[in-house]
Amino acid sequence: MKTAAEIEAWLIEQVAAILSVPADEVDPTETFDSFGLASRDAVSLSGDLEDYLQQRLSPTLLYQYPTIRALAAHLAAPAAAAPAELPVPATRAAPVSEQTVAEMSDEEAEAALLRKLLELDE
Repeated sequence: MKTAAEIEAWLIEQVAAILSVPADEVDPTETFDSFGLASRDAVSLSGDLEDYLQQRLSPTLLYQYPTIRALAAHLAAPAAAAPAELPVPATRAAPVSEQTVAEMSDEEAEAALLRKLLELDE
């Protein structure tokens, strides 16, 4: 399990890379919105964070925990630490019918939406 400090440092590096700025210019107490991240950047960061932590995360976490520090603290908390099995990434997602979506759990639907958004971004 990663500590809040490790997650925070990783997030700072990722945001710095997205913004093409030195990591020391990324303030972990500023909101993600203040960095000017595009929606696709937030979705991509969320997916990369899932890979880094090897656990399934809601793509809306960056909105629920709007700063790097808040997000890192949440993810390092014991309740967030229960590892979940990550969905197998698909290179191209198969079309999903409305009936299939209706049968999905909220987590499965979020994962499918995240995969589709990442596919559109390629």
